[in-house]
Amino acid sequence: MLGISIGWWRWVERTFEPTLQMLRPVPPVSWIPLAIIWFGIADKPAIFLVFLGAFFPILMNTIHGVKTIDKGLIRAAAMMGSTEGQLLRYVVLPAALPSIFAGLRIAIGTAWMLTVTAEMVAVKSGLGYSLWDSYYFLRYDIVLAAMISIGVMGFLSDALLKKVMQTMLHWQQGSTVQGGAGR
Repeated sequence: MLGISIGWWRWVERTFEPTLQMLRPVPPVSWIPLAIIWFGIADKPAIFLVFLGAFFPILMNTIHGVKTIDKGLIRAAAMMGSTEGQLLRYVVLPAALPSIFAGLRIAIGTAWMLTVTAEMVAVKSGLGYSLWDSYYFLRYDIVLAAMISIGVMGFLSDALLKKVMQTMLHWQQGSTVQGGAGR
């Protein structure tokens, strides 16, 4: 919703853009000390880091998707008497969905990387913790198994997201626009 608002209304963009552009370049892993102070050693710091890492790719792609909508679509809907709410729901959101899904796909990869990183540092369980613990005990077979598991889970989660994307963007099937999304 924030990305659509920033992309659609200039006053929202002017309000939030400076803060977002100052926070966006800060690597999510640099938040680990603060996350541990704020949330303790448990799952909460990991959840915070994953959220932070996934938030910006989704947000930036959503803003881009809204700002690059074909103005002819907006004019046509407006000439047919669409209210601003109808424009946002029936024109802007569907037209921005390909960009939003691109952000989601980037975010899911980032989320996996940060999940493993957070488990290595701030959590005492999970594949990241097992990977790091195995490294200390020179169990490289477990390190490789953990890395392969992470890769497989990342692949499967991306495949699931692609399936959802194909279902929701069924109107794009067969199109060569958006990098051959219909393949």
